[in-house]
Amino acid sequence: MAQPTTYEMLAMCLSIPMLLGGLAFAYVPLVLAAVAYNLFLPILVGPLNQGRMDEIMYFNTALPLLLAMVFAMWMYRVFLPFDPNGLRWDMRLNILRGLRRLASQRVPELPSEVVGRSVDGFVRLSTMTPDKKSFVLNRYLSGVLSGMTIGLNVLRLRAILAQGVLPPGAQRATQAMMNRMQRFTGRYGGQYGRTARATHLAVQYLVQREQVETNLSVRLEMLRALASLRVIETELEQNRDFFDASSPYLDKAFS
Repeated sequence: MAQPTTYEMLAMCLSIPMLLGGLAFAYVPLVLAAVAYNLFLPILVGPLNQGRMDEIMYFNTALPLLLAMVFAMWMYRVFLPFDPNGLRWDMRLNILRGLRRLASQRVPELPSEVVGRSVDGFVRLSTMTPDKKSFVLNRYLSGVLSGMTIGLNVLRLRAILAQGVLPPGAQRATQAMMNRMQRFTGRYGGQYGRTARATHLAVQYLVQREQVETNLSVRLEMLRALASLRVIETELEQNRDFFDASSPYLDKAFS
């Protein structure tokens, strides 16, 4: 049997194991294991440049590293087990806090930052849920997308309010909705009902005022604000199970 005494022979011997490690990257549940496999396999093999392998040194270095990885994995599985429900709940609370932060920050965030966090949430949900067609996963994916949509429209409303073009009544109604959005958080008191009601009242008021407004530039700004408010109202209504933080993540809607 040929021995890997040259780099060409070593590459041929490692081609199949490394190929399997590369294919593991394409399978989402094995991504983390594939990273560790491809990272530590060359270290465990320990190829030398123009030298002969010392078997005693190899077992004194590679074997402890392998045992340490096995022990660390066992420790995390026994004493720090992965809790997908808790991770989803933390993500849900972070989205609610993010909406409050978008409405209250002195310097607004960039839309790209809001989209980036939402994409990260999509990836985390997809990797931590084994059942890709489960009801829980679909509700959370819908909630993440809805949170991104609401966040982008909150930024648009802040830009409209900063211009000061809206009539005083429309300005107050929109600002009242933003004030409620600043309290849109809490583990068992997410202020969902009050925020949804403030959004609905703002929509009703702007619809009435827009119909009688004669200034075209002001009316255009009112239509822009009304469009964002309608989107927020619809998202809050259609994803109430996700945004209503008064119910824990183990209730009937998410079980």
